[in-house]
Amino acid sequence: YYEIFLVIKGRCSHTVNAAEYFLEDGQLVFIRDFDAHLYRSINGEYFEFINLAFTRETFDAMTNYLGDTALCRALLQASTPPMVQLSPRDRERLFYAFSDAVSGPDTEAVRFKLRALLVQIFSEFFMFFRPEESKIPVWLDTAYAQMQKPQNFTQGLSRLYALTGKSP
Repeated sequence: YYEIFLVIKGRCSHTVNAAEYFLEDGQLVFIRDFDAHLYRSINGEYFEFINLAFTRETFDAMTNYLGDTALCRALLQASTPPMVQLSPRDRERLFYAFSDAVSGPDTEAVRFKLRALLVQIFSEFFMFFRPEESKIPVWLDTAYAQMQKPQNFTQGLSRLYALTGKSP
């Protein structure tokens, strides 16, 4: 299975393919079907995350629909699972989208909403993914990608700060 997970509260240790990463609130991670991973609390700290698992068929159908085979290859061939740092606003928006998608009793409607959410996640948050190894922090690289959008860069520095979740 492939997975998308979002840390919604706290921090955790994420061991994937024998490497350990420390994740914090707002980090969105794409786990490929060949990645072996586990989560652990850091010093007993509380953390929460939302996890959405989906099949290879779903992933293939989505990438066929999106039509970006270069992006698909980059996501699958990256040496580590693709990860992006969401702004507090995007984290909250995605959390509510997840919650809304699974709230209905009709399983066909739930599946439809989850597929639509997957397309949104990949087209909005992973479309700027670059597989090359970088010394740039994930949160800064993500903010840079988000600032390329006209609705963000026209708002200037205040929007940049909001997207990073960091102080000046």
